[in-house]
Amino acid sequence: MMDHKEFKSIQDKPTRREQMIGAVNTGAATSTRRSTRVKTRPRILVVDDDYFFVDLAENTLSEDFDVIYASNGAMALEIASQRHPDVILLDVMMPEIHGYEVCRRLKAHHETRSIPVIFLTSLGEASSQEIGLRLGAADYITKPFDPAALKIQINKQIGLKCSMSRQRRWRRTGARVLEFMTFWRHDLLP
Repeated sequence: MMDHKEFKSIQDKPTRREQMIGAVNTGAATSTRRSTRVKTRPRILVVDDDYFFVDLAENTLSEDFDVIYASNGAMALEIASQRHPDVILLDVMMPEIHGYEVCRRLKAHHETRSIPVIFLTSLGEASSQEIGLRLGAADYITKPFDPAALKIQINKQIGLKCSMSRQRRWRRTGARVLEFMTFWRHDLLP
């Protein structure tokens, strides 16, 4: 049996509801569940051998995105497979491996296939755009570019990528549920 002192100490402790109300009133509300996701800014890989455009892209994008760079195609392929950027901005004319070949390799590789590629290049001919889009690029923007339009296109591609990822997760979950139900149906029904 509890004596009066023990009962008093238990009674003095605020309930979880009271703690939350106090936290809300002070502006320090915290959830009892911890989030397993760390909120990070989207990562953009800029691939260009012209440092003027690399600086321009950094000034345009660094406020909203984490920007990483590659000065040639080989470096871009390596960084893309290691760092998994959310979007790749890719120039066509570069030393070693040109942008079309980089895009082809990215789309052929399982780990990098879903990364949206936006060609950001000075080649403005319709035939160049057609080649890039046929290789799997999400968009083709010519230099000089409008910074606001570029940000809109990047955000659009990130949104589409997130939607597709969510759909893949739902399909995998649905397949697991179906497998579970099929397994138990065989056990439960004669």
